[in-house]
Amino acid sequence: MELLKTIREKMGKTLVVITHDSRIAAMSERKFSIVDGILTEEASK
Repeated sequence: MELLKTIREKMGKTLVVITHDSRIAAMSERKFSIVDGILTEEASK
């Protein structure tokens, strides 16, 4: 994940990761959830 994050930063691109692993999700800048078919952005902490 750190390698993907570094590549994303150097290239200025967006990286989309879909996971159920909270440790991986914690590395992201923004988080979204799908509940009952509705996509919502989680509030920043």
